Amino acid sequence: MLDTYHAFQLFDEMPIQLMSSAEEMQAIIKGLEKTQNQFISIAELEVGSVTKLYSVVGRNVDALALYFGEDPTRCPFEQVNSLRIFKTILQE
Repeated sequence: MLDTYHAFQLFDEMPIQLMSSAEEMQAIIKGLEKTQNQFISIAELEVGSVTKLYSVVGRNVDALALYFGEDPTRCPFEQVNSLRIFKTILQE
């Protein structure tokens, strides 16, 4: 009989514990969403900055290729080997 009483008592407390757990989970989810939104806003700014830097470097590489008499379309930014160009200059 005593065990049955404790079982009913635990059963009555279970919804309260579930509600408490649900509230904690909701608070955690809201905190994570806030952190995610902050991260995304900062990351968007950083991506913009890196994109701008990449564009500036690309224009500088194009100008450098033109300076050395190369066609920038044949020497894309990713393939430019500055060391090779400077060795050529030293040999001339």
